[in-house]
Amino acid sequence: MRLTDAARLAALAATLFIALAGFVAAKTFSIPQGDPIATVSLPANWKTDEHAEFIEAVAPDQATHILVLGVEGRKVGESVGEAFRYIRGTDPMFVKPDQMKKEIVTVKGAKVQRLSWDATRKDQPIVVCCYVITVSEGKQLLVMFWGSAEAQQKYQRELKDVFETLRPVGE
Repeated sequence: MRLTDAARLAALAATLFIALAGFVAAKTFSIPQGDPIATVSLPANWKTDEHAEFIEAVAPDQATHILVLGVEGRKVGESVGEAFRYIRGTDPMFVKPDQMKKEIVTVKGAKVQRLSWDATRKDQPIVVCCYVITVSEGKQLLVMFWGSAEAQQKYQRELKDVFETLRPVGE
């Protein structure tokens, strides 16, 4: 079967529309606001809360959350603790600290540390993931997300797009 030029053009237009839809429908934020080290784009249809030091986004069905936080100097552990205090204060959960998993994964071609914990929220199992991303010399971000395994699967593309849009300020 041979496609006509009009059919090929329509197929190309549809493919481009679908591919660009995630990027067009995103809002860009500076992290942290006062003295930014990076920018990140979050889905426009997610509820976002901007804070001086971080940004939080919640999926439309509230099944998964994303938090992007600048690390103070080299205090990654303290920053993870601050993030958890905020998360548990706004979205109560029980985290199993003795079951922390630590691994090195590749994000945008770079090796990054990924920490993850099993947790429960409203008697349902969830996973909390924390990526430690170096954006420039001596400057790091934490990208955290939490939700059920199903929610992480459902929003896999949006989560990937968050990483793809991370940019050091000035780039």
